[in-house]
Amino acid sequence: MKFRNHHLAILSLSTLLFAAGCGNNNAVNSTASKAANASGAAEVTALPEASKLNIKVSFYPIYEFAKNVAGDLAEVEALIPAGIEPHDWEPTAQDMAEISDADMLIYNGAGMEGWVDQVLESVSGKSLITVEASKGLDIMEGTEEEEAEHAHEEGEHVHEEG
Repeated sequence: MKFRNHHLAILSLSTLLFAAGCGNNNAVNSTASKAANASGAAEVTALPEASKLNIKVSFYPIYEFAKNVAGDLAEVEALIPAGIEPHDWEPTAQDMAEISDADMLIYNGAGMEGWVDQVLESVSGKSLITVEASKGLDIMEGTEEEEAEHAHEEGEHVHEEG
């Protein structure tokens, strides 16, 4: 059942991206105008820059997914620069403004981006569509060794019981 919910979420995102990209009649008319090439296949022209969805994503793997789903219908931009740990990054005032101006924010969730709650509070009431990629998924608990390694990386001391 959860596998089905995950696929429904992906289908919903794909449909949303398609529908939003087709929302402007002029864009639809120019995009839908097809020209037959020599092989008889139809070619679809790309959307004008102003008609594309503006999607902000938290970090690179989410960027790759969104870019591949949206294709030419959206401008997708990762908020967290390469090499920066998603747990450690905090949005600047400029990042907050860019998120607020975006059509959609896609983030991993499951505690990966600690800044998301602050962002969602600040943009409440705006037309920003938010997608939590991990919503509805069963999250595995880490092992004691993984938790100790993470704590060590964070500079914390963990007492082992036993």
